[in-house]
Amino acid sequence: MEEKTKERIKKLRAEGLGYKRIATAVGESVDAVKSYCKRNKLTTPHMVDTRANPTHTEGGCRNCRKKITQVQGMKKKVFCSEYCRNDWWKKHRSVNLTKGKSVICPNCKQSFLVGKNSTRKFCSHECYIAFRFGGVTNER
Repeated sequence: MEEKTKERIKKLRAEGLGYKRIATAVGESVDAVKSYCKRNKLTTPHMVDTRANPTHTEGGCRNCRKKITQVQGMKKKVFCSEYCRNDWWKKHRSVNLTKGKSVICPNCKQSFLVGKNSTRKFCSHECYIAFRFGGVTNER
């Protein structure tokens, strides 16, 4: 790559252009531009790594209330660990179900909850098979 091209890449990168636009402007491949920028640590102001500046949430983990370190510019963490996330959802399974509607199974005549946009008619696959291929069962 020529020095003139390298200088132009530096200038365009400082202006905030992405790899594709720079590659088109200088007539190089996107991979060549990306490689050059990464080797020379050419980043735009909005691409600065914010992981060095974490901030704390006010409430903490939804399950154990432990403080969570948030990374600025990334999706907000709600749980401190995978364990806490699974534990919370096990305890609050009904929270998700209450956002749906109640349906009565045509086979066993029991009520069950489905999502708002669900087209389910049977409470289980067993009830569907029993209804479709012979006889009503009241096993549930």
